[in-house]
Amino acid sequence: MAVLASGPLPARLDQLLSDLAVGDLLEPDALASELGVSVEQMQRMLALAAQAPVELLVAERLVVCPRCAMLNPAGEREAAVEAGDEYPCSDCDLDLVAMSAEEVTRYRLSPEAVREGEERRQAERARPMKTAVILTALAIEQAAVLAHVADLHEVVHEAGTVYQMGTFVSPTTDWTVATALIGAGNVGAAFEAERAVRQFDPEVTLFVGVAGGIKDVGLGDVVAATDVYGYHSGKAGETFIPRPDVGKSSYALVQRAHAEAQSGDWLARLRDGEGEPSAIVGPIAAGEQVVASTRAETYAFIRAHYDRAVAVEMEGRGFLAALHANQKVGALVVRGISDLIDAKAASDAERWQEHASANAAAFAFEVLAKL
Repeated sequence: MAVLASGPLPARLDQLLSDLAVGDLLEPDALASELGVSVEQMQRMLALAAQAPVELLVAERLVVCPRCAMLNPAGEREAAVEAGDEYPCSDCDLDLVAMSAEEVTRYRLSPEAVREGEERRQAERARPMKTAVILTALAIEQAAVLAHVADLHEVVHEAGTVYQMGTFVSPTTDWTVATALIGAGNVGAAFEAERAVRQFDPEVTLFVGVAGGIKDVGLGDVVAATDVYGYHSGKAGETFIPRPDVGKSSYALVQRAHAEAQSGDWLARLRDGEGEPSAIVGPIAAGEQVVASTRAETYAFIRAHYDRAVAVEMEGRGFLAALHANQKVGALVVRGISDLIDAKAASDAERWQEHASANAAAFAFEVLAKL
């Protein structure tokens, strides 16, 4: 609404004015106090807003009743003086023609501003409002997610899960975002995902965090999982016989992930200095072990039996198992590559967990922004 000069003060004034109605009267002293500026500065700004070509406000001359302090239109008092008539105060009936009365200037929204404000409110009411749940295993992952969320506050489930709630505004949708820090492991991811879905009835649920890269990825790259292989599933005989246990991310979200990986728009959400990581859409593996060496039996097992997996983590399979039972909720696992299995300690020391978490969160919120 404000078409004054740009800057924080006009923007804050515009925010205060946006909810005013036709008959509301603006008091410069009160506005100055609310905005933390001098009364003189506030009066200058209001006078500017009442001039062409701004026409945000209409200046109104008023006389102050000396008895009750009611404000009465100065023009009506002047007309009564010219006609030789009395002009009673609208509140206490004191004849303001016969009395000396102070004149002040106050402001109302112009008809154009009122109309624009109503159009804005109608547009805001017409915007879709949706809910997303984003789960993370590590504090550094949740911090990366919360960097994209405003108006944070805490909500505690009756069973004890603590959610950080906030808002995320995309060009088309107002999102309510609930995040939870749930710790490592597929079992915990499954029951926390189920709990969050029951609590918030979201349209979308994401698991966002870090993973170890197995092939075709570099440090800081992002992987949006098409499939998550549960590599511990199988039959233990003389040798371990793996049995396929595959969770799938939602088709629509995988398609959106493909589009964002190709467009690169998500890179604009990265902080300066984060570089330009790649985004890959493909399968990953999930189990109950931290795989920290390419010489480990688990690593060799994954490469032998799940050779399409580009990364390995510990929560995605349980997460997708819970969402499989809630088909109406979209589900996607998004991982940033924080290590390449070998030299994990060195990668952690170089803060790749932080960088990878930030990259995964940026990609996840670009996906949300386009839904």
